[in-house]
Amino acid sequence: MPFIASVASSLPPVSLSQTRVRELMEEHYRTILKPRSLDALSKMLSHESIETRHFAFDTDSDLVKLKGEDQDCRMDRFLRWAVRLAKEAAQKSIDRAGVTPADIDAVFVNTCTGYVCPGISTYLIGELGLRRDIQCVDLVGSGCGGAVPCIAAASDSVSSNGYKTALAISVEISSATFEMGDDMSLLVSNCIFGDGAAAVLVSAEKGLLKIDKRESSFIPENRDDVRFIYKNGRLHNRLAVALPKIVGEVVPPLVYRLLDKAGMAKRDIAHWAIHPGGAKMLDELQRNLELSGTDLIPAREVLRCCGNMSSPTALFELEKTLYENGGLHGNVALIAYGAGMSVHGLILKKSISSETESCFSPR
Repeated sequence: MPFIASVASSLPPVSLSQTRVRELMEEHYRTILKPRSLDALSKMLSHESIETRHFAFDTDSDLVKLKGEDQDCRMDRFLRWAVRLAKEAAQKSIDRAGVTPADIDAVFVNTCTGYVCPGISTYLIGELGLRRDIQCVDLVGSGCGGAVPCIAAASDSVSSNGYKTALAISVEISSATFEMGDDMSLLVSNCIFGDGAAAVLVSAEKGLLKIDKRESSFIPENRDDVRFIYKNGRLHNRLAVALPKIVGEVVPPLVYRLLDKAGMAKRDIAHWAIHPGGAKMLDELQRNLELSGTDLIPAREVLRCCGNMSSPTALFELEKTLYENGGLHGNVALIAYGAGMSVHGLILKKSISSETESCFSPR
């Protein structure tokens, strides 16, 4: 049974408060947006659930370039920052696990906010100094839920291919999909999404958490409620107004199936790492899963400090669970949902090695 040996994250250097974002939006889009849209932006950016977000630019002043950024510049920025953040997160994860780049047998990278060929995984061979006979796989199309199938793919590689270690990396440059308009989906997206990356090192031998049961669910009738669409060759986010309610309805059945498959009840889960989506989605999930406020502290903390970073977000929560606030106390349910509509879950069991193997302690 594979293990999660370490988790690490990376954020771009530009961090802006929602107050500052609101000032920039009002300054640069006042003549473009209708008064009703400006009012909606102001209210959403004033909501207490998100305080800061990080953006893939070198300086604060660069953020204004979003307004006139053409598609070629956008994809150049996506590639540069996706590789940089993926490398940083992966290197931290390698260091925390006490291994070397030469020990890595496979790399899996998921993203939904940009497309490059060859994929991001191949760039990491040179950036990290990985072996040239390594397996590299890039996963696309899972949206915010992508981290879980990415970990599952890495887990399968060490289970069936004889590999000892694999990296599962989630990286999103959400700002590379920025579009402004009076459409509510765009307004909401511009108020909640941020940029970031996270990496999980999967080991065949030992680690902090055993990767136990997994479950996925796809609800195609809700496909148009959460997805990217193309307009004039550019990605536009589509988020249904009813999405929080939909999430509250489709996620709990998967969670209960997953627990049943693992022979567990909710009381057997010490930590919940649930993709936050947004404050309303967390409220729906807390109510429908009958979770306590304590259960969702990691989700709300990550949302507050970083916003919704799409697929890496749940891994930021997992990192907090492992290395902060007293560390790991028991089993973890890692739950993510996104485009499709798709829902994915993993049961991660606390490993004996998490208490005995010093090489897997954070450095």
